[in-house]
Amino acid sequence: MKILTYILIGILLMSVPLASAQEELEIAEAAAPDSVFATEGVAPDSVFYGLDKALDQIGLILTRDKSKKAEKGLKIAQERLQEARSMAENNKLEHALKAQEQHQKALEKVEAAIDELETDNDLEKIKEELSNIVRVQNQVESHYQKVTEVKDTILERQRERMTAEQIAKLEEVFDKIKEKAKLTELKTTEKKTKTKVKYKGLTGLSSEEIEGEVEKIEVEQGLAKGRAERAVKERQNAKASLEQLRNKIVIHKKAGIDIAGIQTMIAEAEEKLESSKGIGHIEARNIAEEVKDFGNEVSKIAQQLSIAKQGGNFEGVKAQLQEVIKNRQQIHMQEIKEIQERHNISKQDRITVPIGDGPSRNN
Repeated sequence: MKILTYILIGILLMSVPLASAQEELEIAEAAAPDSVFATEGVAPDSVFYGLDKALDQIGLILTRDKSKKAEKGLKIAQERLQEARSMAENNKLEHALKAQEQHQKALEKVEAAIDELETDNDLEKIKEELSNIVRVQNQVESHYQKVTEVKDTILERQRERMTAEQIAKLEEVFDKIKEKAKLTELKTTEKKTKTKVKYKGLTGLSSEEIEGEVEKIEVEQGLAKGRAERAVKERQNAKASLEQLRNKIVIHKKAGIDIAGIQTMIAEAEEKLESSKGIGHIEARNIAEEVKDFGNEVSKIAQQLSIAKQGGNFEGVKAQLQEVIKNRQQIHMQEIKEIQERHNISKQDRITVPIGDGPSRNN
């Protein structure tokens, strides 16, 4: 579908002057379903994959507006993410790796476009630049969350279908995808910070007044609401991960496999998750993600216990799980204390941040 769409666009572009090519491309994209440009790519195992990549690059080259170029690059990155997921589901790990490499290249284009978002010292243009960055930032952060969700889902689904070696390779592929998405998020934040400094210098406003201006822009561009929704969703995912872990522990206990300390560790993780309420949405999301990753990690090891018991390596796997528990216990209370001190909150004071409201000052 996408190849046919781009061929038709190519014919259209060859019939118009280069100066109006971008306008024609935007019209064609607006008329096409979002999935054509965002998720329905040609699979990496297709003979047309090279053509698909080339056509995506043409679309980027013809996009002169830097913010739109960044947004287009994010759509391509989303497409590559779905390709990696599809290849992983079909046990085509080499092709999943190819999709990962193309995902990285797409985000490098996004980072370059964001970095090139520059204006002169015109106040209105700088404010427009800041607004563009905030809009792109919302999409970048949304992409990062999609990456984490795809990674968690595909690893959980394939864990019982693949060998340990295959799972290790799959984890490596999606770790790289996640790492790159996180880096793009950080670079977007850096660009936003630099633009805020520039805006402050031109307006002469105080830091508090600048933050007030930025908050308005974040509401207008949907970043405030997007962050709140993502924090809530990540918290829900973390709770689901811990609940899944609890269920596995119950099954293990019935089978005569018991791990001392794991129930306490789950309770402590839930306490940490509770501490993410009432604070900035980005920090809340990060805490929830950490709790979710802990649940997934322990759940993965716990899942290996029954297999290890049959294979005679039970004590080794048990020791591995106990080491995870020990390490988490050592840092848990300090993390909770730091969060409470940083935000001056206690268990009695913690509140749930409603969608679209509450503090969001995480750059």
